Amino acid sequence: MSIWTDQSLEDDPLDPTRDLPSAAAPGPGPVGPAAAPVDVLPDPADGEDGLISDPSGAVSVRLDEDRFRVLELRVSTRWRERLKRAGVELGAAVVVACRRGQLGPPRGPVAAGFAALELPSGPRRAPGDRSIDWAAFNTLLDTTLALSEESARLRARPPEEVERATLSSPLAEGRSANGRVRVVLAAAGPVQRVEVDRQWAHEHARVSELTAALEQAMTAAYDAWQPPRYEPGELDRLVERRLEHRRELLSLLSGRLP
Repeated sequence: MSIWTDQSLEDDPLDPTRDLPSAAAPGPGPVGPAAAPVDVLPDPADGEDGLISDPSGAVSVRLDEDRFRVLELRVSTRWRERLKRAGVELGAAVVVACRRGQLGPPRGPVAAGFAALELPSGPRRAPGDRSIDWAAFNTLLDTTLALSEESARLRARPPEEVERATLSSPLAEGRSANGRVRVVLAAAGPVQRVEVDRQWAHEHARVSELTAALEQAMTAAYDAWQPPRYEPGELDRLVERRLEHRRELLSLLSGRLP
């Protein structure tokens, strides 16, 4: 993570990072028509090195290929003025920048959104053996009817009475060494909430200290994160049984052994 020197405005009074004269410093007087102040913000969609900023331009982040972990975070030296004009807090700006990166265009081929049909792949029966195990066929037919009836009963029940799939994960949070920054991750892993001690950030913290605290809190949160545990619901379990039944039926009718 690093400091982003915002060249469009004056130096940060708490964290000067360059030797250029302040844009607000009095000069010898105008020598021509006064120019309107220009504040160019980076395009969040076209940041350098994959950086994505929040709309105010106060914070920029770069995520990993899975859009899961923040690899780099930059804080503008003019973040106070930018966020004041936008009317948002620093923690919210960090969260928005992360979300904009997560919602960007796909970086690689997109997998099809449906499961491929799994055909039996076992050895074929002996040549000329076209017999069908009718006992097995009748059993599969009974299973087909039973699954259809169960599916109809499930659809007829009120939605609130149907057991739904759940995704559970313990809360993953991290704090900076000085306790001024707290980061909370969502169950799936992305940054969900960032809390920053406002008085410390606005009145005492240099940008380097602020960036370091954000980095420490995020690292601690990532270290505490655990993959969510998926518990299938009634419908999910029924779908899995139907898929298994389909595989058995295709194996019987295709002439291949399971």
